[in-house]
Amino acid sequence: KNGQSITITNPAVNRLLVEKTELPIKFDLSQNYPNPFNPTTEIKYQIPEPGHVSLKIYDVLGREVATLVNEIQQPGIYNSTFSTLHSAFASGIYFYELKTDKYRAVKKLVLFTLLFYSYSILTNSLYIYFYSYYI
Repeated sequence: KNGQSITITNPAVNRLLVEKTELPIKFDLSQNYPNPFNPTTEIKYQIPEPGHVSLKIYDVLGREVATLVNEIQQPGIYNSTFSTLHSAFASGIYFYELKTDKYRAVKKLVLFTLLFYSYSILTNSLYIYFYSYYI
C-alpha cells in the first residue's frame, strides 16, 4: 500500500517503498478555466493509454488557429495553457478539440479582448492598444 514498506528475503534488498500512482481509467476533456478568459486559460485533459494526442483551437468557421499539443503521450492527467498574449486573436467564441486514436471531444471557450487606438497628429502614427478585461 502507499507509503508502507514490505520485507524482501533477498539479502541485497531489505526494504522497498511502493508509491501510489493514479492513472486515469477513461478519456476526459474538461472545460477550460477561466472561461471567458483573457489573456490565458488552462485546459485539463486525461488519457488512460499511450498514444498520439492533439489539442487544437479552432475559430467559429472551423479554421485551426493554434496547436497546443501534437505528440505521443503516456497515460496521465495533463494541463495545457492557451495564451493570446502578444497575438491578434479577436474577441469571440473558439472551440478546442482533444483528439486521440480512440477519442475525440470538442468544447467551447470565449475570449474577451478590448482594443483601443489613438492617432498622433505630431507623429502621424496610429497606436493600437490591447487591454485585458476580466469578468
